[in-house]
Amino acid sequence: MFKNLFKPKWQSAKPQVRIQALQHLNVNDAKDFHVIELMAKGDSESEVRLAAIKRIPQRDKLVTLIQQEKDGSVRQRAIEHLINVLTAS
Repeated sequence: MFKNLFKPKWQSAKPQVRIQALQHLNVNDAKDFHVIELMAKGDSESEVRLAAIKRIPQRDKLVTLIQQEKDGSVRQRAIEHLINVLTAS
């Protein structure tokens, strides 16, 4: 019971809680950004990976994540995000 009390929200068993936790992570903070990257690379749920990918503004990191992504739908939406990042620059 108490082990979940102090567990970070991004480690929740519920995908929606992890997605909400992503919104509170600061991409400019190295520790938070590391968590975002971990979630983008390895979360078990495609919707969580995509939510994390959409928080990443660095082109090179996005390209790497797109190359590693196995889910075609997530890969396509990540490419769309990369295009948005490129056109916003």
